[in-house]
Amino acid sequence: MKPTLLIIVAAALVLIAASPDAAPRPVVAMQATPLATPIPRMRLHQPAIDAAASLAFIWFAHTAVDVGPIDLYVQQYGDTPIVENLAFGKVTPMIVATSGLKTIRARAAGSGLGGEVQFTLVTDIEIGTSWLISLVGRQANRTLRLETLTMLRDDLRDRTRVRIVNYIPDEINVSLISQSGQNFGEPLGWIGIDDVDLPPNTYALAASTAAGTLIEPEMYSFEANMFNLVLLIGSPQGVLPPRFLVINTPQHSANVRFVNNRTAPVDIFMIPGNVQIVSAIQPAQTSDYLQVPSRAVTFTAYAVGTGPTGFQLTSIIDALSPGYDVTITLGADGSMTVTESHFSPAIQAALNP
Repeated sequence: MKPTLLIIVAAALVLIAASPDAAPRPVVAMQATPLATPIPRMRLHQPAIDAAASLAFIWFAHTAVDVGPIDLYVQQYGDTPIVENLAFGKVTPMIVATSGLKTIRARAAGSGLGGEVQFTLVTDIEIGTSWLISLVGRQANRTLRLETLTMLRDDLRDRTRVRIVNYIPDEINVSLISQSGQNFGEPLGWIGIDDVDLPPNTYALAASTAAGTLIEPEMYSFEANMFNLVLLIGSPQGVLPPRFLVINTPQHSANVRFVNNRTAPVDIFMIPGNVQIVSAIQPAQTSDYLQVPSRAVTFTAYAVGTGPTGFQLTSIIDALSPGYDVTITLGADGSMTVTESHFSPAIQAALNP
């Protein structure tokens, strides 16, 4: 049944749950028209990261409707642009960065270090966090700037998180409404944000104004333990019509394994939740890596079959940083310690594309 929408603001973003077996909107292959001068492709220059560094994660996007492709420079990473030829409506893959103060400059693509700086952003990136940094606004009305946006990838507990951001640089307010008519926040003006945690499913996204449809409904699959960033970009007042730019990324996680150097087998539980994650690991045995959400956790070892109400043999409290493989050893002396920590294969692949 077609849902009835109550439009109570100048524009409305509608989130409509579809049936679980509904398919995302298919991608239709189209014949490209050859160009006399090929458009340069976006290039990413992943900075070298020391193994002892504290990590953070960055994406860059271009949503400024009247600005051509740009190069982005991060002063702390030298004179080579971290991204080249980033065009409107494009977003980079994840970039592994170090935490700390960053000075980021946007210049016209190909203009080099001597090119005019369109905008400079100085921002402090915290350890273990994820950020989208976007060129937003309009050059024509002097609202052009680099905007930071936190990507909330922490401990989603089998839900899916959707963050809606209005980057349409016009006087359009946006609300998030479910099929039942529940409003998920205040109307969104330019750079307004709404967040909602949902059951994993396939959903229809549409945007409307009081004057009519702004963006036709499109189907998107939002999976468990994923952070989904939905940007509204473009403008009804130009040649780049409004559309969605969607970024999906998994929750922050670490990989943990256990080595049992005790003389008897043990079960291992994790708090929060008192969840058993390893069963009857034998003496001199090493478990497989287990993916767990990045957060402060307590691992506790019990005699097999007795936990978590049984006698606690040993435990460790640790803050798991995203992007690491961690080895925890149960010692013959009763200790439980981190004996190894290094970048995960996913981070190593990002560092060596």
